[in-house]
Amino acid sequence: MNPPRFLTSGATRALHVLVLALFLSASFVLSGCDDDDDDGGMGTTPDPTIAELAAETSDLSTLVAALQAAGLDDNLQQDGPFTVFAPTNAAFESVDTEALTSDADLLTKILQYHVIAGQEISADQIEDGQTVETLQGESLEFSVENGTVRVNGATVQTPNLQASNGIVHTIDGVLLREINAVERATISPSFSILADLVGAAGLADALSGPGPDGEDGLTVFAPTNDAFLAALDNNDNGQIDDDEIPSSAAEILQYHVLDDVFFATDVPTSETNLPTLEGSELTVVRSGSDVAINPGAENASVVAPDVAVENGVIHGIDTVLQRPGGGSAADVTITIDNIGASAWEVTGVDGADGVAPIGEQNPTLTLTAGTRYRVVNNGGSAHPFGLQNSADTYLLRQNGQGSLEGDASVNYQEDEAGVTFTFSPTLSDAVVSYRCTIHASMEGSVQTAP
Repeated sequence: MNPPRFLTSGATRALHVLVLALFLSASFVLSGCDDDDDDGGMGTTPDPTIAELAAETSDLSTLVAALQAAGLDDNLQQDGPFTVFAPTNAAFESVDTEALTSDADLLTKILQYHVIAGQEISADQIEDGQTVETLQGESLEFSVENGTVRVNGATVQTPNLQASNGIVHTIDGVLLREINAVERATISPSFSILADLVGAAGLADALSGPGPDGEDGLTVFAPTNDAFLAALDNNDNGQIDDDEIPSSAAEILQYHVLDDVFFATDVPTSETNLPTLEGSELTVVRSGSDVAINPGAENASVVAPDVAVENGVIHGIDTVLQRPGGGSAADVTITIDNIGASAWEVTGVDGADGVAPIGEQNPTLTLTAGTRYRVVNNGGSAHPFGLQNSADTYLLRQNGQGSLEGDASVNYQEDEAGVTFTFSPTLSDAVVSYRCTIHASMEGSVQTAP
């Protein structure tokens, strides 16, 4: 093609030189930008490691502290890939973190159960019913419903937090299925007294395994801390002192354990007797989703059902169960006789001094808080024994029904020969008199020893 007439041949050569210069200049600039990227000048910031990501996330600060306590934070700096299910700070509120971090082996076991090594699994790759082995060695179980992903029942809240060595999904629960019943009680704020009593009774090994038959596992009806305090904290100091632990603690605790696994939905809708590790039976019954234990006696309610553990299941209950016949042992025995239908007479006291004068009609009974009493009533069914409050309401009533007979702290027992009860703070604060439930003249005062 010929150049336009207004350009001379010299001008044409100058134009070519100019175009070449512009091309070379652009190439140099582009090359310089690449060099700057290599030096980290203008490139994108690399993703943090999982450990760094967790440390930068305020809602994972409890997890970070736990990882550091276990010495696992360095592991999550490594190449991976890892998939981490990270409990939020709110999730850890259901765990006694002080107790947890004081047991390095247990802490490591729990944290490793939240990590999948060698795979980076995003939320959209998870399928309903899928199982994946964890760093701890046991598997997680996933469910997916309407786009919501759950792992062992905990809900994924924030999925797909990308890290350079894997991926993080925050969850609303700490995954504790693969620890045993004793370990779970130890780190659960509601069951710490149970854990202490199990240790004191020498039952930790027995309740950490699959049970005597070595097969399915155990069902533990676990009284909450509040239930144990109501039953045993006689001096109301908010804890169970050594001298408040019953001598029969091992038998009482074993009465709360079945050598089989029953989730709440497995409990029959008709009253059913089941053998316990203690040897006697307890009664269970379900109405809808509500489960009751010993409905004819303590009538304990399951308040925290289906706490799955490695060796079975825990159900939190609101009352300490009393084994049949196991509550009859008394510290002090008071023997009473009737003088016709007009008065009571104390004819004997074994186990303590100063309870009542012998031979006096309708004497004042001086009872000591926290002491267990047996009243042998020689008046029999013709003169039933009862304790009343200031409103003349029966608290305990032989051959009848008293308002405190179902109170675990009182542990009321009745038979043909008399009644047995613990003079707990609940009872001592309310009682003012004892009397025959038929003859009003057979009545005396009750006072609490200073």
